[in-house]
Amino acid sequence: MTMRNGSNPGIRVRSIFARLLAPVLTLAVCALPQVAHAAAIYVANANGFGGGAPGTVGQYTTAGVAVNASLITGNTPQYLAVLGSSLYVADFGGQVGQYTTSGAVVNASLVTGLNGPLAIAVVPEPASLALIGVMGAMMLRRRSKMSSAV
Repeated sequence: MTMRNGSNPGIRVRSIFARLLAPVLTLAVCALPQVAHAAAIYVANANGFGGGAPGTVGQYTTAGVAVNASLITGNTPQYLAVLGSSLYVADFGGQVGQYTTSGAVVNASLVTGLNGPLAIAVVPEPASLALIGVMGAMMLRRRSKMSSAV
């Protein structure tokens, strides 16, 4: 369908949508937590599933080279999750500990009383998403003021 002025409303809507969506997506990508160092692989080594020697969490490059094969020791790690510079370790002892990606202890007993955790996931707090929304709205408002001034 073509309008009297020769414009196609479908193309106009897509163009407006693209202009609105691009800044929001850019903000979403920029607001994602950044790791303080190069990409890394973290490996949980349980060493006997709680019955034998304590396990380790090792850090490796994405090429498989050991950076520190014993980054975190003294627990029996089962599952790992990384968010920003925090490394979360769920272990066979029924707890989740928080460490830095450098291996320093933040809180070795962040969550306790679990009975064999089966997985772990870390989700950014809602405030990060709210910030993305506010920034997107501010950019859209600024754009609309700039286009109406022209």
